[in-house]
Amino acid sequence: DLAALDHADLPFDAVVEAVNPARSLSRHPLFQTMVAYEGGGPDTSRLLGTDAGEYEVRGGAAKFDLEILFRRTERAGVPGMSCGVRYATDLFGRDGAERLTERLLRLLAALVADPTAPVTSVDLMDEAERRQLDGWNDTARVLDGPADLAALVASGADHATDSQSPALVFEGEDLSRTDFDARVNRLARLLVGRGVGPESVVGVALPRSFDLLIAIHAVVRAGGAYLPLDLTLPADRLTHMTDTAAPVCVLTDLEGLGSLPPACEAEPVVLDAPEVRAELEELSDAEVTDADRLAPLLPHHPAYVIFTSGSTGRPKGVMVEHRAIVNRLEWMQHAYLLNGTDRVLQKTPTGFDVSVWELFWPLAQGVPLVIARP
Repeated sequence: DLAALDHADLPFDAVVEAVNPARSLSRHPLFQTMVAYEGGGPDTSRLLGTDAGEYEVRGGAAKFDLEILFRRTERAGVPGMSCGVRYATDLFGRDGAERLTERLLRLLAALVADPTAPVTSVDLMDEAERRQLDGWNDTARVLDGPADLAALVASGADHATDSQSPALVFEGEDLSRTDFDARVNRLARLLVGRGVGPESVVGVALPRSFDLLIAIHAVVRAGGAYLPLDLTLPADRLTHMTDTAAPVCVLTDLEGLGSLPPACEAEPVVLDAPEVRAELEELSDAEVTDADRLAPLLPHHPAYVIFTSGSTGRPKGVMVEHRAIVNRLEWMQHAYLLNGTDRVLQKTPTGFDVSVWELFWPLAQGVPLVIARP
């Protein structure tokens, strides 16, 4: 705003006094970076009858975190510009300040060469930096394992120490890999019978427990996408989530049944209800494959739906495909290499996407998953 130039000569101390910002000894009260331009003043080559000229004097401590001063110059009748940088040594080293200066000069040279170019079009890195960045990001690798999450987790049985080694540990109790897969397969078949398949959503409203892990894995193994529902959230938010995602059903327990929002139209499947337990006992515990599903499970099908926090408005559901999470888990295994001596803690609420690798990565590698107390 050019009107601000009407106050160009206002003393800085007066600005600080008028604004009265919160003070801290660690930084300047109004701003931390200053860019100044000196356009030159009246001719002072003759001062009081004597020859006069400018002489650069090094200042003391930097008044700001970073100061950049541009000055118009003239040498042998040729106009130019000089630039100086002063910095707080507690924050910047000489190498860092020099790199910043090099990038600034690169930016100015590019804009002088093409004054109409958008600032965002200028590449601030030199060739060596670009090659280094490209090298850091050359992480592509061929994934030759299962392409869907259900198959990836099922393959974890081959990595387990033996079929009776624990898959889950919760409050001092173990659930073996054999029993885990059996319970997951039975529940997956029950879900298929209720119309769950690829591109359908199933709500999961359970506390951290064996049942929570079995429910989530059963949804994925049936081909569906799981939708975490935290029953401590306000009812109107849960209603918004279920209305938006339209789950085929909601997996819960007798305690959680009463906390489901009244407006939720999805069928509740109460895992600890006697009739549901009896139904599960009648189902096969054999591995669930595409032959059992309503349709083949493909890498582009959604594996889960997690809603955002809603900090920018209403919460929004984000669907993540099987191939995306498989890629993530394969990378994590390549980078961190879980093995039979490891155990992993499941501690993150399932409504946060950080929980996803906790829920699936250990079981895909045959490593016990320790479930934290709710």
